[in-house]
Amino acid sequence: MIPYVLEELQLISRQIQQQTAAVLIGAVSDSLKRNTFHIVILGEFKRGKTTFVNSLIGDDLLFTDVLPATAFIHVLEYHEQERIEIWYTDGRQEQLALCKEHLAALSANHNLNPESIQFVKICMNHPLLRDGVVLIDTPGVNDLVLSRAEITASILPHCDAALFLLDAAAPLTRSEAEFLQAKVYYHKLDQILFVLSKSDRLEEDELQEAIEGAEQRINSVTGKHLSVHPYSSRSVLRQISSGNTENHPQWQTMWEHINRLREDSRLLRDERNGQRLLLATDLLLKHIEWQQSLHEANDEQLKQLAVQLDVLMQEMSLRFGRMLASIEKIGRQALQEMTAISYTKFKEATMNDLRYDIRSRQANMEKMLERDIPLYLEQQLRKFSEAKASEIQVFIQKLQTHISEEYQKHFRLPLVQAITQSGIPMPSWVASVSSDSHNQVQQVIKQVAPFTVGATIGTLIFPGIGTIIGGAAGMTYNVIFKNKQQEKLRDELLQQLEHTVGAIVDSHHQETRKAIDDWFDNMLVALKEYHDGQNGVLEQMVRSKQMGPDLQKVESELPVLLQLRDRLLTIRTQISQTITN
Repeated sequence: MIPYVLEELQLISRQIQQQTAAVLIGAVSDSLKRNTFHIVILGEFKRGKTTFVNSLIGDDLLFTDVLPATAFIHVLEYHEQERIEIWYTDGRQEQLALCKEHLAALSANHNLNPESIQFVKICMNHPLLRDGVVLIDTPGVNDLVLSRAEITASILPHCDAALFLLDAAAPLTRSEAEFLQAKVYYHKLDQILFVLSKSDRLEEDELQEAIEGAEQRINSVTGKHLSVHPYSSRSVLRQISSGNTENHPQWQTMWEHINRLREDSRLLRDERNGQRLLLATDLLLKHIEWQQSLHEANDEQLKQLAVQLDVLMQEMSLRFGRMLASIEKIGRQALQEMTAISYTKFKEATMNDLRYDIRSRQANMEKMLERDIPLYLEQQLRKFSEAKASEIQVFIQKLQTHISEEYQKHFRLPLVQAITQSGIPMPSWVASVSSDSHNQVQQVIKQVAPFTVGATIGTLIFPGIGTIIGGAAGMTYNVIFKNKQQEKLRDELLQQLEHTVGAIVDSHHQETRKAIDDWFDNMLVALKEYHDGQNGVLEQMVRSKQMGPDLQKVESELPVLLQLRDRLLTIRTQISQTITN
């Protein structure tokens, strides 16, 4: 029955031009023709997905980097003749010899437009792929470049199972949970194996605690009791480089899990395809409902909507200017004032401590001047940087949430309301533009934020300490204290202490101010670009011919749409019965 309704659904999707449904229908059609098992590697960017794939094939082949290095989909598939095939979105294909250099040239660090490439197929004469296993490496599910995250989502209808990589330090983050629900399960991809990557970084008791925490988090999000499996790609690759692959227990266990997933997926193939066709049918029905509502709208409604949108877009432009000014006040100015107060208190406390130490110490003053004081200042500045960086991280996170919520409230919802209040219901593909904008705005802000990992915040926002001390303190000591008698050094140092410490702390503060200003400048530019782009997309949708159809043409199209709707309802019932049986 599925092949029969499949052909009819393909015709209907082409007739009403519903692209999302067409992708789902095409994926089901492809799955019926192939004997391969497509397993996709998912996870946030920098989860080690590419290194994980390298460990599975036993070869450090795919390019990895400290920055996100996977800009598009890599499909690893068995072929006797090894090569790289680049499949472009315009239908072109390009072949290259299979080597690390060519793959590195396709990485995210090179000037290639990911949107021009559909996927990169890596044809390998590899025994582990000979039985039809196809490994699919993807960009991160929350990649800072939004087009890469969409690339990851686009492959899901073509997959049979997934390996979802989690970080032991933060298992199943909010963005991962959202992607799991809104994308993975939405596309009926239920065969999932959760992997705790980089497990070699944890002690045994820490690892067990991380696994239990991850399983509890997964259960709370999905309602399913699923196991999490630890894996160290680096450990596997190290053993492979020594010529010993098969004895690594994690490598053997992972391939056992993959083969088990393959068998389960094969048994559930018909049910999965049926669920995807049901989803496609519902999308087609919603699209017809949207078209029908447009056909029932009259000329006057559409004209009123156009005028309303013009006024609203002007008002939103003014609102956005006020929002940027508010960010400057509650964001940049507040953060700079907060750090300035902290530096003042730190400087006063440090000078008081040093004065006491200088007056009470009986040790060699030259040694104290040349080594002890610079070392003390360096240690105190480092502790100060680490403590303040944590406070700044909290401030930035709260600011990100505030900006995202304000943007959703003032700029996304009004435009959506303008459409719905006109009496024309929002189609699913337009509604989705606004529904997840809160998360999208946060990602736009985060892409320029240096505050990513708590353990490294201090090194990212605060300047180098040794250079500042060496420049400010060293010169002061050489000029003031050279050739002084031991008994005079203490008095001289106490007199110049405020100037010396002040110069060091003020230099450190100035570099911190610059780093904060740079972040706010970059964030505001990124937010403006996002705002202009998103408003342009939604406004174009509203002003498109779909919002103002030719009413004479409408009269002839409406009966056809109603016939298609009735046929789709019948098809939906047939598919549901097939799945149930």
